Amino acid sequence: AVVSTQSTGTIERDVPAAAELFKRACTTTYGRSCVPIARLLQYGKYNIPKDYNKAFEYLSIGCKKNNNDSCFAKANCYIQGMGVEKDYSKAIPILEDTCSKGHHQSCHNLGVLYYHGHGVDKNMDKFKYYNNQAKIFRGQSNPFQDKPPTPDDMTKPPVGAL
Repeated sequence: AVVSTQSTGTIERDVPAAAELFKRACTTTYGRSCVPIARLLQYGKYNIPKDYNKAFEYLSIGCKKNNNDSCFAKANCYIQGMGVEKDYSKAIPILEDTCSKGHHQSCHNLGVLYYHGHGVDKNMDKFKYYNNQAKIFRGQSNPFQDKPPTPDDMTKPPVGAL
């Protein structure tokens, strides 16, 4: 993120200043800005201290504002236990909702959960269904690249994350 310095007319990278803008936008009107501030808090980079609990709060705000990326990241917090207790049963309905709205990464993670039986009974039919949905919504080749998913597939940050 960049912030313009009016006094000199230059553009400098000022991530903490950008983080403040993301926070303000997230908590007021723009749910999409909740993901960048949450990622900064999760990774603890650029002089912004790690705070998984606060990151989860911002993702919850974005999810309440119907931002699918915020909901997807919130579900992943439940899957990974970041800022909340690990709880697949809370992640699954969030992923189902965002998958039904065309969020390919949510479909992908649901497929992984069904493949491995995390929080659900192993179900290859549902794995194949969600794998296909992810493929359709992504508009590209099979997201699993024709090989079974691994548990690490759910921990990869979404496209465009820090």
